[in-house]
Amino acid sequence: MLSPICTRNMARTLWTCWMECFRLFCWILATTVSLLLVTPLGSPPSILAGGSVWISSELKGLNDDCEHFECFPPGHLYSSKSGGLRRWYNPPWFCEAIPSTPYDPLVLRNAFEKAVIKRLMTDVPFGVLLSGGLDSSLVAAVTARHLSGTKAARQWGAQLHSFCVGLENSPDLKAAREVADYLGTVHHEFHFSVQDGIDAIEDVIYHIETYDVTTIRASTPMFLMARKIKGTGSEDGYFR
Repeated sequence: MLSPICTRNMARTLWTCWMECFRLFCWILATTVSLLLVTPLGSPPSILAGGSVWISSELKGLNDDCEHFECFPPGHLYSSKSGGLRRWYNPPWFCEAIPSTPYDPLVLRNAFEKAVIKRLMTDVPFGVLLSGGLDSSLVAAVTARHLSGTKAARQWGAQLHSFCVGLENSPDLKAAREVADYLGTVHHEFHFSVQDGIDAIEDVIYHIETYDVTTIRASTPMFLMARKIKGTGSEDGYFR
């Protein structure tokens, strides 16, 4: 039997903090009477298995012990006390209706900057993944602009580290280098060969748990970059 890990007031406080700051993650509360698992957007993915409820963010954590598996649907709540699943997270954008709010570039810009700034809190050194494309360049620019006022900057310095991976002389490497020079980041560039990518495919499939071609194609360079960052000594810890 599980022992209570917090009081009702503590649980309410944890829930409020989680809703404000960590909505992308799975939240579990275990007491003597119930198990509560909530995941707003399905990240990380959660899997239910077995007649009794087993929970894991990866299938490989359950496949040796269970025979029946279900994906935990995003935006749902499971309680062992009441049983079953029910939807609790229903933001306006969750439906497939065509948006009716008029386009306002300033509103979009402010929302985008707030989303990036919100994720600058960390207890480890971090960096940005920079391909030189529009999305990653905008995230890097906002991060570089606002990093100096954060707790992370006071602990590890205000100069942003950026990372890029690609085949030798690939356009991504060139574009990322140009953006990094403009923003003044400490830039880390990693190269891999076609054979490196082919050799990594089996490991990539094992970790991402899918045979979807597009996902594998996108994940392979990221996997190789994570492996290189982890093995570079002084840069260890900057991959987040």
